[in-house]
Amino acid sequence: MEIPYDVHQMIGLFFPGSRDEFSTDEEWIADIVGSFNAARRENIRKYLDELLSNRYSDDEIAEVWRRSGGGHDYSDGGHRIFLTEIRDMISSPRFR
Repeated sequence: MEIPYDVHQMIGLFFPGSRDEFSTDEEWIADIVGSFNAARRENIRKYLDELLSNRYSDDEIAEVWRRSGGGHDYSDGGHRIFLTEIRDMISSPRFR
């Protein structure tokens, strides 16, 4: 599966230590999502919609995360949960 540049860029921003200044994952995600313009967020959202459509296994989703340089790792199914949080944040009125 080809991973769009914007997705690589976004996932790469979730590196060890990048959450330290935030009290919640929601603040951390919002900060990173907010660093992308509307067009790039829409590209990321569309890709995540496809990735999270239940056509891909948790292992395939974890592989996308690893190939994109995500510094944090999650237990089985955790990548799906975290990427769903990101997609939902991008889809929220705050970022639309």
